[in-house]
Amino acid sequence: MSLGDKKSEIIAVVNDALREAYSGTQLDTAIQLCLNDLSNENLLVSTDESQSLTSGDLSINYPTDYKDLVAITLVDSSNVEGKPLKKLPGGHKTYRELRDNDASTGITSWFSEFDDKFWLWRPANGSYTPKIEYYRRHPQTPEDILFGDDFRNAIYFGAIYYKALLEKKTDYIAIWRPVYLVEKEERRLSAKEQPRIIRG
Repeated sequence: MSLGDKKSEIIAVVNDALREAYSGTQLDTAIQLCLNDLSNENLLVSTDESQSLTSGDLSINYPTDYKDLVAITLVDSSNVEGKPLKKLPGGHKTYRELRDNDASTGITSWFSEFDDKFWLWRPANGSYTPKIEYYRRHPQTPEDILFGDDFRNAIYFGAIYYKALLEKKTDYIAIWRPVYLVEKEERRLSAKEQPRIIRG
């Protein structure tokens, strides 16, 4: 469950810590910097099932705010989920070489990544729904926080630190940077590790 709109709470905590009276959008940049930083650590996961494949389709698009892949599986019309696709050894160059030699469809088992797409080998021989599980970047929405409740303190401390940094409040930077880094590390260590089953 996401935190959603907790901006008023964050403003209250930051004002208390920095002895200020910020309001409205004055903390948006600091909050967003914190959210960006946390999502850089692969701490925000998502699943996309919004695309569809028909026979002969060559690729699927990266999902919204895509950062890094956990797994791609294809779900058929009977809702049966296939095995996770494997990343092609040799990457997109290997994919192009395979396509140059063989344009037929078949059972899709492999993929490469290029130009914000996953290129499928072989191209799908039927209709499927791709299920893409991935690490994502936080959207640029400080008023709609996707992180769950266990990230509350990390976001509080990060917003304090980044606001102090933006305002060049040296004493507060020295206090809140280590506090934020410790809490961020706690979140990283407690995150459920996603199995990396795509490396083949």
